[in-house]
Amino acid sequence: CHGAVIIANQVVIQYLINYARPFVYSTSLPPHSLWTIKCAYDTFTSDDGDILRKEVFRLVRLFRENLLTLIQKIRNNDDDGDDDDDDNVTNEQLLLPSPSPIQAIMCRGNESCIR
Repeated sequence: CHGAVIIANQVVIQYLINYARPFVYSTSLPPHSLWTIKCAYDTFTSDDGDILRKEVFRLVRLFRENLLTLIQKIRNNDDDGDDDDDDNVTNEQLLLPSPSPIQAIMCRGNESCIR
């Protein structure tokens, strides 16, 4: 864990600056973390980063398409004639609309999750 914030009056702040330098420097990021951040930023802002970003979003769209198809297959096989609440929910509502690589799937109750 790195980083710290101290909110204090000017006397305490001056005391820490003058007498607690090991504390101040022990909470800073280590050089390898700063280097990692710089390398990631350089990649994100490069042409290679643009190509990789487009590929990730293509894979997210493919994942969503395949998952919606799978949800439909499961719902077709699970159509047992009872009138449960899931019949009023579209497949698209079960998969939250997000182009992000972080995807959320809505499930109602524990029974729905273990089927």
